[in-house]
Amino acid sequence: MIDCFWVALKLGFTSFGGPVAHIGYFREAYVERLKWLKEERFAELMALTQFLPGPASSQLGAAIGYEKAGWLGGIGAWLGFTLPSALAMIVFAIGMGSIQEWAGSGWLHGLKLAAVAVVLIALLGMRKALCPRWPEILMALAALIVLAIAPLAWVQPLVILLGGLLGILIFKETTEDHRVRERAGMPLGGIVMALFVFLALLIVPLAFPHSRDAQGAGGLLRAGSLVFGGGHVVLPLLETSTVDTGVVTKDTFLAGYGAAQAVPGPLFTFGSFLGADMKLFG
Repeated sequence: MIDCFWVALKLGFTSFGGPVAHIGYFREAYVERLKWLKEERFAELMALTQFLPGPASSQLGAAIGYEKAGWLGGIGAWLGFTLPSALAMIVFAIGMGSIQEWAGSGWLHGLKLAAVAVVLIALLGMRKALCPRWPEILMALAALIVLAIAPLAWVQPLVILLGGLLGILIFKETTEDHRVRERAGMPLGGIVMALFVFLALLIVPLAFPHSRDAQGAGGLLRAGSLVFGGGHVVLPLLETSTVDTGVVTKDTFLAGYGAAQAVPGPLFTFGSFLGADMKLFG
Protein backbone atom coordinates (compact mmCIF):
# COMPACT_ATOMS: atom_id res chain seq x y z
CA MET A 1 0.00 0.00 0.00
CA ILE A 2 2.82 2.43 0.86
CA ASP A 3 4.43 2.01 -2.57
CA CYS A 4 1.08 2.56 -4.27
CA PHE A 5 0.49 5.70 -2.23
CA TRP A 6 3.90 7.29 -2.84
CA VAL A 7 3.95 6.62 -6.57
CA ALA A 8 0.41 8.00 -6.91
CA LEU A 9 1.31 11.00 -4.75
CA LYS A 10 4.15 11.91 -7.10
CA LEU A 11 1.75 11.62 -10.02
CA GLY A 12 -0.76 13.76 -8.14
CA PHE A 13 1.79 16.57 -7.92
CA THR A 14 2.94 16.35 -11.55
CA SER A 15 -0.02 15.19 -13.68
CA PHE A 16 -1.32 18.29 -15.43
CA GLY A 17 -3.56 18.36 -18.48
CA GLY A 18 -6.73 16.45 -17.63
CA PRO A 19 -7.70 12.76 -17.81
CA VAL A 20 -6.32 12.14 -21.30
CA ALA A 21 -2.89 13.40 -20.25
CA HIS A 22 -3.15 11.47 -16.97
CA ILE A 23 -3.39 8.21 -18.90
CA GLY A 24 -0.05 8.98 -20.55
CA TYR A 25 1.56 9.73 -17.18
CA PHE A 26 0.15 6.50 -15.72
CA ARG A 27 1.37 4.40 -18.61
CA GLU A 28 4.89 5.80 -18.36
CA ALA A 29 5.03 5.24 -14.59
CA TYR A 30 3.18 1.97 -14.07
CA VAL A 31 3.81 0.10 -17.33
CA GLU A 32 7.14 1.33 -18.68
CA ARG A 33 9.09 2.36 -15.58
CA LEU A 34 7.74 0.26 -12.69
CA LYS A 35 6.37 -2.62 -14.79
CA TRP A 36 3.55 -3.25 -12.34
CA LEU A 37 1.30 -4.50 -15.16
CA LYS A 38 1.49 -5.33 -18.84
CA GLU A 39 0.39 -3.10 -21.69
CA GLU A 40 -2.64 -5.27 -22.45
CA ARG A 41 -3.91 -5.20 -18.87
CA PHE A 42 -3.38 -1.44 -18.69
CA ALA A 43 -5.50 -1.03 -21.84
CA GLU A 44 -8.24 -3.23 -20.38
CA LEU A 45 -8.39 -1.27 -17.13
CA MET A 46 -8.39 2.00 -19.05
CA ALA A 47 -11.31 0.83 -21.19
CA LEU A 48 -13.17 -0.39 -18.10
CA THR A 49 -13.09 3.09 -16.56
CA GLN A 50 -15.01 4.41 -19.56
CA PHE A 51 -18.00 2.29 -18.50
CA LEU A 52 -18.10 3.78 -15.01
CA PRO A 53 -19.35 7.15 -13.77
CA GLY A 54 -16.98 9.50 -12.02
CA PRO A 55 -13.34 10.51 -12.63
CA ALA A 56 -11.75 8.08 -15.10
CA SER A 57 -8.13 8.85 -14.21
CA SER A 58 -8.72 8.39 -10.47
CA GLN A 59 -10.51 5.11 -11.13
CA LEU A 60 -7.67 3.93 -13.37
CA GLY A 61 -5.10 4.74 -10.69
CA ALA A 62 -7.16 2.96 -8.03
CA ALA A 63 -7.57 -0.08 -10.29
CA ILE A 64 -3.82 -0.27 -10.85
CA GLY A 65 -3.24 0.00 -7.10
CA TYR A 66 -5.73 -2.82 -6.57
CA GLU A 67 -3.89 -4.95 -9.14
CA LYS A 68 -0.65 -4.34 -7.26
CA ALA A 69 -1.69 -4.65 -3.61
CA GLY A 70 -5.38 -5.43 -3.29
CA TRP A 71 -7.95 -3.18 -1.61
CA LEU A 72 -5.40 -1.28 0.45
CA GLY A 73 -3.30 -0.66 -2.65
CA GLY A 74 -6.33 0.70 -4.48
CA ILE A 75 -7.21 3.02 -1.60
CA GLY A 76 -3.61 4.18 -1.29
CA ALA A 77 -3.30 4.91 -5.02
CA TRP A 78 -6.59 6.80 -5.07
CA LEU A 79 -5.69 8.83 -1.99
CA GLY A 80 -2.19 9.69 -3.23
CA PHE A 81 -3.36 10.87 -6.64
CA THR A 82 -6.31 12.86 -5.30
CA LEU A 83 -4.78 14.45 -2.19
CA PRO A 84 -2.58 17.21 -3.74
CA SER A 85 -5.27 18.79 -5.92
CA ALA A 86 -7.99 18.35 -3.26
CA LEU A 87 -5.90 20.19 -0.67
CA ALA A 88 -4.98 22.90 -3.18
CA MET A 89 -8.64 23.50 -4.04
CA ILE A 90 -9.64 23.62 -0.36
CA VAL A 91 -6.92 26.20 0.34
CA PHE A 92 -8.08 28.23 -2.66
CA ALA A 93 -11.69 28.19 -1.43
CA ILE A 94 -10.68 29.29 2.06
CA GLY A 95 -8.55 32.08 0.61
CA MET A 96 -11.39 33.34 -1.55
CA GLY A 97 -13.75 33.37 1.39
CA SER A 98 -11.39 35.47 3.50
CA ILE A 99 -10.71 38.19 0.92
CA GLN A 100 -13.86 39.92 -0.23
CA GLU A 101 -12.09 42.05 -2.83
CA TRP A 102 -11.19 38.98 -4.89
CA ALA A 103 -14.70 38.85 -6.31
CA GLY A 104 -13.99 41.89 -8.45
CA SER A 105 -10.32 41.35 -9.19
CA GLY A 106 -8.96 41.10 -12.72
CA TRP A 107 -7.19 37.79 -12.24
CA LEU A 108 -10.41 36.20 -10.96
CA HIS A 109 -12.22 37.40 -14.07
CA GLY A 110 -9.42 35.84 -16.12
CA LEU A 111 -9.95 32.50 -14.38
CA LYS A 112 -13.64 32.60 -15.29
CA LEU A 113 -12.87 33.38 -18.92
CA ALA A 114 -10.35 30.53 -19.01
CA ALA A 115 -12.96 28.17 -17.58
CA VAL A 116 -15.37 29.01 -20.40
CA ALA A 117 -12.65 28.34 -22.99
CA VAL A 118 -11.68 25.04 -21.37
CA VAL A 119 -15.27 23.81 -21.34
CA LEU A 120 -15.71 24.73 -25.01
CA ILE A 121 -12.51 22.93 -26.04
CA ALA A 122 -13.47 19.88 -23.97
CA LEU A 123 -16.93 19.84 -25.56
CA LEU A 124 -15.45 19.89 -29.05
CA GLY A 125 -12.96 17.16 -28.15
CA MET A 126 -15.64 14.92 -26.65
CA ARG A 127 -17.83 15.47 -29.71
CA LYS A 128 -15.12 13.98 -31.93
CA ALA A 129 -14.51 11.03 -29.62
CA LEU A 130 -18.06 10.21 -28.51
CA CYS A 131 -20.20 11.40 -31.43
CA PRO A 132 -18.37 10.42 -34.63
CA ARG A 133 -21.56 9.39 -36.49
CA TRP A 134 -25.02 10.83 -36.99
CA PRO A 135 -26.87 8.54 -34.52
CA GLU A 136 -24.61 9.71 -31.68
CA ILE A 137 -24.88 13.33 -32.79
CA LEU A 138 -28.69 13.18 -32.90
CA MET A 139 -28.85 11.58 -29.45
CA ALA A 140 -26.58 14.28 -28.04
CA LEU A 141 -28.65 17.05 -29.65
CA ALA A 142 -31.87 15.52 -28.32
CA ALA A 143 -30.40 15.43 -24.80
CA LEU A 144 -29.26 19.04 -25.19
CA ILE A 145 -32.73 20.19 -26.23
CA VAL A 146 -34.42 18.37 -23.33
CA LEU A 147 -32.00 19.83 -20.77
CA ALA A 148 -32.34 23.31 -22.26
CA ILE A 149 -36.13 23.14 -22.01
CA ALA A 150 -36.18 21.55 -18.53
CA PRO A 151 -32.94 22.38 -16.65
CA LEU A 152 -34.02 20.56 -13.49
CA ALA A 153 -31.95 18.38 -11.18
CA TRP A 154 -34.07 15.25 -11.67
CA VAL A 155 -34.16 15.63 -15.46
CA GLN A 156 -30.38 15.27 -15.84
CA PRO A 157 -30.05 11.72 -14.40
CA LEU A 158 -33.22 10.74 -16.27
CA VAL A 159 -31.68 11.84 -19.57
CA ILE A 160 -28.50 9.92 -18.75
CA LEU A 161 -30.52 6.77 -17.96
CA LEU A 162 -32.57 7.05 -21.15
CA GLY A 163 -29.39 7.61 -23.14
CA GLY A 164 -27.92 4.42 -21.73
CA LEU A 165 -31.07 2.42 -22.55
CA LEU A 166 -31.16 3.78 -26.11
CA GLY A 167 -27.46 3.00 -26.45
CA ILE A 168 -28.12 -0.65 -25.59
CA LEU A 169 -30.81 -0.82 -28.29
CA ILE A 170 -29.05 1.16 -31.01
CA PHE A 171 -25.32 0.55 -30.69
CA LYS A 172 -23.69 -2.86 -30.95
CA GLU A 173 -21.17 -4.02 -28.37
CA THR A 174 -17.66 -4.18 -29.78
CA THR A 175 -15.29 -7.11 -29.29
CA GLU A 176 -13.14 -4.97 -26.99
CA ASP A 177 -16.16 -4.00 -24.87
CA HIS A 178 -17.12 -7.66 -24.45
CA ARG A 179 -13.60 -8.72 -23.48
CA VAL A 180 -13.27 -5.95 -20.90
CA ARG A 181 -16.65 -6.77 -19.40
CA GLU A 182 -15.66 -10.43 -19.05
CA ARG A 183 -12.38 -9.54 -17.32
CA ALA A 184 -14.04 -7.08 -14.93
CA GLY A 185 -15.18 -9.71 -12.48
CA MET A 186 -15.70 -8.84 -8.82
CA PRO A 187 -16.66 -11.00 -5.82
CA LEU A 188 -20.39 -10.93 -5.10
CA GLY A 189 -19.77 -9.83 -1.52
CA GLY A 190 -17.82 -6.80 -2.68
CA ILE A 191 -20.58 -5.83 -5.10
CA VAL A 192 -23.27 -6.13 -2.42
CA MET A 193 -21.24 -4.12 0.09
CA ALA A 194 -20.45 -1.37 -2.42
CA LEU A 195 -24.11 -1.17 -3.46
CA PHE A 196 -25.25 -1.01 0.16
CA VAL A 197 -22.85 1.82 1.01
CA PHE A 198 -23.78 3.71 -2.14
CA LEU A 199 -27.53 3.47 -1.47
CA ALA A 200 -27.04 4.42 2.18
CA LEU A 201 -25.17 7.57 1.17
CA LEU A 202 -27.90 8.48 -1.32
CA ILE A 203 -30.59 8.05 1.34
CA VAL A 204 -28.90 10.30 3.92
CA PRO A 205 -29.93 13.58 2.20
CA LEU A 206 -33.52 12.31 1.99
CA ALA A 207 -33.50 11.47 5.70
CA PHE A 208 -32.33 14.99 6.58
CA PRO A 209 -34.14 17.29 4.12
CA HIS A 210 -33.52 20.41 6.22
CA SER A 211 -29.83 19.77 6.82
CA ARG A 212 -27.65 22.05 4.71
CA ASP A 213 -24.67 19.75 5.18
CA ALA A 214 -26.58 16.63 4.13
CA GLN A 215 -28.06 18.33 1.07
CA GLY A 216 -24.72 19.79 0.00
CA ALA A 217 -22.88 16.50 0.39
CA GLY A 218 -25.73 14.69 -1.35
CA GLY A 219 -25.47 16.97 -4.36
CA LEU A 220 -21.74 16.28 -4.68
CA LEU A 221 -22.36 12.53 -4.30
CA ARG A 222 -25.01 12.52 -7.03
CA ALA A 223 -22.69 14.40 -9.36
CA GLY A 224 -19.90 11.89 -8.90
CA SER A 225 -22.26 8.92 -9.13
CA LEU A 226 -24.21 9.82 -12.24
CA VAL A 227 -21.76 11.51 -14.58
CA PHE A 228 -20.13 9.66 -17.43
CA GLY A 229 -17.51 11.31 -19.63
CA GLY A 230 -15.07 13.09 -17.34
CA GLY A 231 -14.83 16.16 -15.18
CA HIS A 232 -16.20 18.64 -17.69
CA VAL A 233 -19.49 16.75 -17.93
CA VAL A 234 -20.03 17.08 -14.18
CA LEU A 235 -20.47 20.85 -14.38
CA PRO A 236 -24.25 20.94 -15.03
CA LEU A 237 -25.03 18.63 -12.10
CA LEU A 238 -22.73 20.54 -9.75
CA GLU A 239 -24.15 23.85 -10.89
CA THR A 240 -27.70 22.65 -10.32
CA SER A 241 -26.94 21.47 -6.77
CA THR A 242 -24.89 24.53 -5.75
CA VAL A 243 -25.47 27.66 -7.85
CA ASP A 244 -29.16 27.09 -8.58
CA THR A 245 -29.86 26.47 -4.90
CA GLY A 246 -28.02 29.64 -3.89
CA VAL A 247 -25.34 28.07 -1.70
CA VAL A 248 -22.55 29.06 -4.13
CA THR A 249 -22.46 32.16 -6.31
CA LYS A 250 -22.01 31.91 -10.06
CA ASP A 251 -18.76 33.91 -9.92
CA THR A 252 -17.32 31.66 -7.22
CA PHE A 253 -18.35 28.54 -9.14
CA LEU A 254 -16.63 29.67 -12.34
CA ALA A 255 -13.55 30.91 -10.49
CA GLY A 256 -13.17 27.58 -8.72
CA TYR A 257 -13.54 25.67 -11.95
CA GLY A 258 -10.94 27.88 -13.59
CA ALA A 259 -8.57 27.24 -10.68
CA ALA A 260 -9.15 23.50 -11.02
CA GLN A 261 -7.60 23.71 -14.49
CA ALA A 262 -4.39 25.14 -13.01
CA VAL A 263 -3.69 22.36 -10.51
CA PRO A 264 -2.52 18.80 -11.24
CA GLY A 265 -4.58 15.73 -10.54
CA PRO A 266 -8.23 14.86 -11.18
CA LEU A 267 -10.63 17.62 -12.16
CA PHE A 268 -13.30 16.13 -9.89
CA THR A 269 -11.48 17.63 -6.89
CA PHE A 270 -13.39 20.75 -7.89
CA GLY A 271 -15.94 19.20 -5.53
CA SER A 272 -13.57 19.78 -2.60
CA PHE A 273 -13.50 23.48 -3.52
CA LEU A 274 -17.29 23.62 -3.48
CA GLY A 275 -17.51 21.76 -0.18
CA ALA A 276 -14.99 24.12 1.42
CA ASP A 277 -16.76 27.19 0.04
CA MET A 278 -20.10 25.93 1.37
CA LYS A 279 -18.37 25.19 4.71
CA LEU A 280 -19.90 21.73 4.84
CA PHE A 281 -19.71 20.14 8.29
CA GLY A 282 -17.78 23.17 9.46
